[in-house]
Amino acid sequence: MPVVVDVREPDERVGLVVPGSVNVPVGRFDDGTALADVPFDRPVVLHCRSGARSARALRVLLDAGHPDARHLTGGVLAWAALRRD
Repeated sequence: MPVVVDVREPDERVGLVVPGSVNVPVGRFDDGTALADVPFDRPVVLHCRSGARSARALRVLLDAGHPDARHLTGGVLAWAALRRD
């Protein structure tokens, strides 16, 4: 089962949250401190609002050697749209 990581800021998570996701803001990927909080022994799916920040965080994980990390294209907005269909 993958770990779902929301890279939005904590105040952005109000109202629309993927159940079971953990919050690790993208700034922590930028400064490298997120690497201590993201498991490297499990698949990881990153998301943000629309996909831009999670793509940035994904690059950090892949550059650090994560073997199974992805990001949700379209972000939480795409996830919410799929749930409505």
